[in-house]
Amino acid sequence: ATEASRALIEIAKTLKLPRLEASHFLDNPASGRVLEKLGFVATGMSAERYSCARGGEAVARIYRLSLMGRADLDAPMAA
Repeated sequence: ATEASRALIEIAKTLKLPRLEASHFLDNPASGRVLEKLGFVATGMSAERYSCARGGEAVARIYRLSLMGRADLDAPMAA
């Protein structure tokens, strides 16, 4: 997961995206550790996300990764 995510981050940088958003379901903290290892920062927000495995909604913790600099993390995301 970490290696594949690093490749996606590099693609995002090549496309000059300012930041990425990711999330993990609360009952899967290992995915949160992968995100943190990659430099993502927890936003303090959670949201319902659809889970194919569950066949329904589940709460996920939201993270952001700035590709432009630290100040970008506080900028609002598009809805």
